[in-house]
Amino acid sequence: MPPLLDVRGLRVYYMLGDEAVKAVDGVSLKVEKGEVLGLVGESGSGKSTLGLAIVRLVPHPGRILEGSVLFKGRDLLKLPEQELSKVRGGEIGMVFQDPLTSLDPLMRVGEQLVETIMAHSQLTKEEAKEKAVKYLELVGISAERFYDYPHQFSGGMRQRAMIAMAISTSPSLLIADEPTTALDVIVQSQIMELFQSLREKLGLSVILITHDISVAMEVADKIAVMYAGHLVECAPSETLYDSPLHPYTQGLLKAVPNIELKDMKLVYIPGTPPDLANPPPGCRFHPRCPRAMDVCRREEPPEVEVGETTVKCHLYR
Repeated sequence: MPPLLDVRGLRVYYMLGDEAVKAVDGVSLKVEKGEVLGLVGESGSGKSTLGLAIVRLVPHPGRILEGSVLFKGRDLLKLPEQELSKVRGGEIGMVFQDPLTSLDPLMRVGEQLVETIMAHSQLTKEEAKEKAVKYLELVGISAERFYDYPHQFSGGMRQRAMIAMAISTSPSLLIADEPTTALDVIVQSQIMELFQSLREKLGLSVILITHDISVAMEVADKIAVMYAGHLVECAPSETLYDSPLHPYTQGLLKAVPNIELKDMKLVYIPGTPPDLANPPPGCRFHPRCPRAMDVCRREEPPEVEVGETTVKCHLYR
């Protein structure tokens, strides 16, 4: 059975004068039906651009130069805009980073849900309102808050409202871009539990984009690690946690604090991510890699299958 989403060789560059910022550079990944994929990496690794490129929402001056995005067997990069608009927001829901700027401050939250539902269905306004209330309650917002404005909601409630809006059209795939950014730890945990609940109740597939690998580990079936526009490792969550192969993935996991250890030392990855307008030759991680070899400085590593893991590293050639 083919995967729900199959991204192949995707390249997305931001054209800045004579320079091309290689934000996503030849990325391939798959999402199965009912699967949660955690897409992790540092800021600037290209993970948000990848999420936007799937539904062709890359902002100017970004351009999708190459590749295919097969969703239910159709290449979204080749669909006419009118057909794509039915998929975007309908079959694929989006939860953006900042719910306050994503919600219209002049419209009541419930009315925004009604508008979204009516745009992707043949329901009457009353039927759409009934459905909107149902989805607000599903994400933990009482019906009494239907007529509130976004500024009357807390950060966590605004994020819940965005999730309700994204799932109100009964999508097959939900792309959540940093849904816990700027939320406190308790609310982060509640949002993660909500994603788990929605996956179980609705059979949703989810792409969870986050810089925090520990957050992704909580809910994801599979983790894909991005670095400098490349997908450097992809594996089932348990496999990645127990046996990370790429030195970058190993560094990310070591940097996660463990409050159970009394004498834990703060571990970090030295250096900074490269300039994607002029990335280093060979492996893009080699300037920061503790295991870099001469070949890493000369040649881009191939993708290698090691058990259940796909890794882009010369150590496993």
